[in-house]
Amino acid sequence: MTDDELDMLGIRDEFLRMTLAFGIGLYHAALKESDRKAVHELYMNGKIQILLITSDMAWTMDRRLTAHLVVIKGTEFYDSKEERYLDYPITDLLAMTGRATEMGVVRVLVQESKKGFYQTFLREPLPVESSLHESLLDPVKKEIVAGRIKTRQDGVDYLSWTLMYRRLGQNPSYYGLENDKVDKYLSQLVTQVTEKLAEEKCIKIIDHFKLVPL
Repeated sequence: MTDDELDMLGIRDEFLRMTLAFGIGLYHAALKESDRKAVHELYMNGKIQILLITSDMAWTMDRRLTAHLVVIKGTEFYDSKEERYLDYPITDLLAMTGRATEMGVVRVLVQESKKGFYQTFLREPLPVESSLHESLLDPVKKEIVAGRIKTRQDGVDYLSWTLMYRRLGQNPSYYGLENDKVDKYLSQLVTQVTEKLAEEKCIKIIDHFKLVPL
């Protein structure tokens, strides 16, 4: 596109003007609403055929905006609050893949360790996964207070009866299980949770083993 055409569209963002000159559109929250609207119209009218979109805009764009080829460049984002990379929620990935037309193609660029999970996710019905490993404090505390978990080994035994335990071997990367054995992984989880409960004065740990509610 020429500068005159871009001027007629009222596009002011310099970086966007540069990419549009090569037929590539940008769509992100930092753009002015008028620039986003112009990019949207250009794509819908076939004036540009490549559109780069940030993940946070996947939910807000016009549902009519689809593509024959959708490329998802990575499945993680950096969470500044937690200061680490986290996986996109499955619902966000569904919103992204849903931009492909009925006969379209979706390409997902992903780490090798998570390749199996996303292949299953895209090709087969998605299995139900447990979120217990993300919210263990309350259930473990209740079991300790009820007297059903009296030692850390009891805690490991308790976890061995859960859906999470059954899914660990089927989808280890989802739960952060890399090369460790399952028993070691469960033991580390119990240790982390019980130390957190002790730090919050909910329980007392005796001889690094026994768990007593306070």
